[in-house]
Order: sequence, then C-alpha cells, then structure tokens
Amino acid sequence: MKSPNPVCEFWTAKFVQQITGYSRVTLWRKSRDPDDSFPAPYQLSANRVGWRSDEMSSWLESRPRAAYVA
Repeated sequence: MKSPNPVCEFWTAKFVQQITGYSRVTLWRKSRDPDDSFPAPYQLSANRVGWRSDEMSSWLESRPRAAYVA
C-alpha cells in the first residue's frame, strides 16, 4: 500500500517552538489538550519526539491572520 505522503519530515520541539513562539511548557500543554486543534507529537525513539511537517503546516495555515495596525 502506498503512503499518502511519501515524503514526511518531522520537526523537533525546538523548531516547533521557534515557528509558533510557544514555550516548551505551552507546546506540551497544547499537544495534550483534546479540545485544541494543535497536532500531537509522534514518538520517534525512546527519548525523541517530533511533529509531522505536513500536520504542522496545515495547523499554521488554519490560524487566523492578525490585523495589522500601523
């Protein structure tokens, strides 16, 4: 069976923090909140987690744009 996304990249917690502006604690709280649309991380190894780039990109695209006031 062919994977729906043949090229899947995982983003580290540090990178997700940089692109979202969330602290490490907020990142984990949002990931564990069932009422939040923030993507959950994947366990990549015993001591490493990552977020799928396609899921994070979709989540970022779904965020409302802020009104720019000059």
